[in-house]
This record gives sequence, C-alpha cells and structure tokens, in this order.
Amino acid sequence: MITTKTVVKDPPVQSGEILQFEQATNLSYHARLYELHDKVTGAVSSIVPNWFGVAVPNPNSFDISADVYVLVYFHPIPGQAGAGYKDADYFLKKGSAGGTDWKQLYAYVDRLGGQAAGAIRAGAPANRVVIFPFLTSTPYTLPIGEWFNVIHEILKDINTNLVQGICTRPKKIIVGTLSNGSVYLNRFLTQAAAHPNNSNIIEAWDFDTEISTPQELVNPHGKRLRAYWQNPVPASTATKTYVRLPEASWANLLQGAVPNEIPPFPPLSSNSNSGPDTQTFMKVHHYIRDTMFLDAVVNIESDNP
Repeated sequence: MITTKTVVKDPPVQSGEILQFEQATNLSYHARLYELHDKVTGAVSSIVPNWFGVAVPNPNSFDISADVYVLVYFHPIPGQAGAGYKDADYFLKKGSAGGTDWKQLYAYVDRLGGQAAGAIRAGAPANRVVIFPFLTSTPYTLPIGEWFNVIHEILKDINTNLVQGICTRPKKIIVGTLSNGSVYLNRFLTQAAAHPNNSNIIEAWDFDTEISTPQELVNPHGKRLRAYWQNPVPASTATKTYVRLPEASWANLLQGAVPNEIPPFPPLSSNSNSGPDTQTFMKVHHYIRDTMFLDAVVNIESDNP
C-alpha cells in the first residue's frame, strides 16, 4: 500500500494545459521480482535481461472479466552520464566502487505501480500488469520468442499466487519507454514484427524521447502511438496521439517545494554545471516520467485526448 503519491488530476491530459495535481492516498499494488535461471544447471542465466520487476495494481480487486493488459516498460540506458550503472555489476546486482547499485532501478516498479494504481483510482479498469525488465547499456540478448515466454511464466506465477484466473483471459501487450530507452523498445518491436505474438502488441508509449541523446524516437511499427513531449509535437492522427507538456504546463510543480515522493523526485539535473534553463528542462523530463504513466494507463485503446 502506497501511503501517498503525487498524481495528475482529471485525465485525459491535454496538450499545453496547466496540469493539476493531488496527493492520492492508500494506493494498492503488489510488487514482485523475478530472476531468470538456466533450466539445465539452475544457475543464474547469463541472458540480458535476467531480472524483471513486476507491479500488479489493486490485486485484491483485479478484474478478469475481459482482456488483461500487460505493460512492458523499458528504462533509459543505465550507463549514461549521471545514472552510473556499470554493466560489469549487472549479474551481481550491486554497485562497485564509483558505480550505482543496480537494485536502485527497482524504484521504477514503485513509480509505475503507484501511477497505475492511481489510474485505476481515476476510473481505469483494474486489469493492468506492469513488467519492468532490468537492461544493460549494451544490446539485450533475450530472443524475442523468449520475451513472450517470460511474460507467460510471470503471469502463470501471478495466477498461482496472487490473481487466480488471470491466465484464462486474452492478453494485450503495450510497450512504453522514457528518453533513450527507445533503443530497447524499437529493437523489441522490430524483432516482434516477425513473431506470431506480434498481433497481441497493441500500443507503444513514448515519454519524452525527443530529448534523447543521440535522438531515437519511438518507432511504433504500425501500432497505436501515445507520446508525451515537452517540445513541439507533430499533429495527432487516428493512430498517433502527441501531447505537448512544456514548462508552463508544470507551474504547479515547478513553483514551491517539490512534492514528497517515495522514492523522491530526482535532482534537477545530472550535470552540476548546467544553468537554470537546462535544470528546468530536466525537471520537466523527470516529471513526465513520474506522472504521465497514469494518463497513458487511463487512455489505453482510447482516441482521447
């Protein structure tokens, strides 16, 4: 149970609006952590990703009357400046001297699980599961067919231990990413295009990839796209929705004290020499990451806004 979480009020969010926020209390989600092991030896697998965090919002009232939505979220490249994760520490799940402890990435499960629970509080059905793979800075090595097998095995465990009947329902998969995590998402969709389960992937979510360095925008590969950018956006269409959220949209968060979040909101910028404009730019980047997941979850398979 999350005691309090900063959430956007009254979704769907519209481009350029002044966002309103509130502190949602008692948001329920169940967190799990899975590690891949070699089937023959039982040793920890050398495949990447071999660690998956999972959040199941509102597990005690999970809705299995219709489809189940599986939200696969790809984090940004962990070795970039300011993040400090070292690939050499990945399989030990620690942080060596000067490196960030890989276990800190699990905070994403709290952020995403809390926002998904907030979406249900805002009226979304309680039929969403979030899967968060831990990825190295080098390309992942898990074959595309095994991605779908891992998702299936995770749902089987949830079916046995948490939500009976979840495996009896049709599954729809959504892939989302923040910033330069697009390199993983695009690779996944490219490989999935030739796989029988490709038809189960229905949407791609883009959280501020237009500021990624080097820039690699989400390629939805024909899936419906929902994108939240702080810079100017292309025109929306029947299959692509772009929501622009510039600095002015965040006046309620940029002024005064930053809300008390657990885990806390990140520092203004990873670059200590950056000026005020860059710091604000990075704050908006983090705010898009930490709050717009709720709006995307509410708007699954919707033409809103």
